Amino acid sequence: MKYILSAKAIKLINKTPGVKAKLSLALKGLSENSINRLLRENSINSDLTKLSSLEVLRAELKMEIDQIVKEVKSNVIAKEARLAYSTNSKTTVF
Repeated sequence: MKYILSAKAIKLINKTPGVKAKLSLALKGLSENSINRLLRENSINSDLTKLSSLEVLRAELKMEIDQIVKEVKSNVIAKEARLAYSTNSKTTVF
């Protein structure tokens, strides 16, 4: 199965203090810059959809896993989630 983060989860990750630091620890010291890149790209089955990340997100965001991730049926870029990131971070997505 193929999963990406939901747009709602990305928005909450960017708004909730400390979540990126906890994700960094769960992902064995991945830098916050790398976490930001993963959020921006929202690639299918990225490190952010791994169980260790989902456990952190469930606890910190107070969301169920089925609200955090979204199943995708094709390799189409997740525009919805990428736009959620770009709207919050004031960057342009092409």
